[in-house]
Amino acid sequence: MKLEARSLQANMKASLLIKLREYKTDLNNLKSEPKRITSAANNNNDELLELGQADTLAVGEQEKHDGNRGAWCLHPPRFASATLLHGVDDNIDESKKILTAISKRMSRNKWILGSFMVAIVLAIILITFD
Repeated sequence: MKLEARSLQANMKASLLIKLREYKTDLNNLKSEPKRITSAANNNNDELLELGQADTLAVGEQEKHDGNRGAWCLHPPRFASATLLHGVDDNIDESKKILTAISKRMSRNKWILGSFMVAIVLAIILITFD
């Protein structure tokens, strides 16, 4: 592009070379921006990891002092399934219905396709032996 801009007339050449320099600086800025972002992200990740480790230590100490935390998991399983798996049985029943309907359609389509094939073979046999 630089060569093309230099080969033009003087009045157009100056403006195009200025634009070309601006585009080049913008391109260099855009190329350096991902490097800057990734280095900042790495620094943030390190800080977050350090904060996360501090948070887990604080939570662990708090759980030692709080005896009732986690007691919900000691309830009988029927309560857990009632609260955690609410509505899953309905979804399983509906999916079973859908799968049986699909399998019925598949078998029906197989029978239809088989009967077409038999009809075509019979038609070919009748045509060739007549």
